[in-house]
Amino acid sequence: MGKRRPAKPLTSTPRTLHGSRVAATLDLHGMNAHQAQIRLEGFVRAQAAQHPGEVVEVITGKGNRSADGPVLQGLVRDVLDHQLAEFVGDISLARGGGAWLVRLKS
Repeated sequence: MGKRRPAKPLTSTPRTLHGSRVAATLDLHGMNAHQAQIRLEGFVRAQAAQHPGEVVEVITGKGNRSADGPVLQGLVRDVLDHQLAEFVGDISLARGGGAWLVRLKS
């Protein structure tokens, strides 16, 4: 039999946002674009102050039930990339596609 490699320690730093612990979640389901933007901006600013360097989740849904197609997913990405860029370190679409994972800057 061959030798086994030692297992990686469970305390290692995740390489992606998907393996990170989520510090807080914001659910924007059912909001219009204006409401969602206001809530998102307040949430990210507050979390950046409370949890710098941590990952937060912003649930948008996929937009499959929206009459005019998906709105929130694109809006959230745009706001994170522009208006909130000073607070955002990294962004990734969550598995399943209905949320964004955001690492806040330290």
